[in-house]
Amino acid sequence: NIVFKSNNFDIKIVNLGRKDPLTNFGHLVVTTPEQNLTKEEKSILETIDNRICISPEKVFAVLLNAVDKALFDELEKEIEYKGKTYQISRNVYNPVVIVVK
Repeated sequence: NIVFKSNNFDIKIVNLGRKDPLTNFGHLVVTTPEQNLTKEEKSILETIDNRICISPEKVFAVLLNAVDKALFDELEKEIEYKGKTYQISRNVYNPVVIVVK
């Protein structure tokens, strides 16, 4: 689960149940005027049905970037623990999987 926290976003859910058979899917429409949003908030938005929505693909890209940054900026894809060297990688599935070998 992803928890959105923003002092700027006013969001409403639309089109819930519209896409058969994915009746549990909908769109998160941002009702806050764009000029009140930060650059970072705007970076995860897209237009769907002439509405400004949070883009699932862009949020997923931010998530992957955060995972990569947390793992590989410091660790260089390998860690040593108790005398053994382990290789770290991530696989993009649902959910994102971190693999340590």
